[in-house]
Amino acid sequence: MFKKIIAHITLSLTFFNLAAFVPAQSPSPNKQPSQATATLRAVPVGGSLVVETRDGKSTKAKFQSITDSTLFVSRKSRTIEFNLTDVRRVFRVTGRSRTKTTLIGGAVGAAIPIGLVAIAGAADDTGGSDGEVAAIALGAGALGAAIGAGVGALVGRGRKRVLIYEAP
Repeated sequence: MFKKIIAHITLSLTFFNLAAFVPAQSPSPNKQPSQATATLRAVPVGGSLVVETRDGKSTKAKFQSITDSTLFVSRKSRTIEFNLTDVRRVFRVTGRSRTKTTLIGGAVGAAIPIGLVAIAGAADDTGGSDGEVAAIALGAGALGAAIGAGVGALVGRGRKRVLIYEAP
């Protein structure tokens, strides 16, 4: 009975961890200009952006406004205009969610030792009780969760660049 419960928990945590690492889809470059700039129009005024031009230059600035042909950003209290035909990509710069990375780290940190102990307990032919295996699994899981949460919190620092526009 206990072995089935551990197997179900391990399988559930494995699927949870795989789902957490599925990459997000980027905008399609085959959109019409007004559709492609819709994500840029959704950026709040003052939102942090990184604009990459076709000649390879990169500019960090704050969003001001956009038309069908021009992107207006500000940097050091001066307005910069980018013709959209000259823009290769635009990234939105946001802070990473430390809570999310801490939870993911804790889940991964707990799942690995619980799974390993469950597998070892299932393969054990010495006749040990299920209670001993459960206690070891919970202890190892708690320790792994604490270590994983700590690593996740450290990884969660910094900035994240999200692609919001790519030239057709």
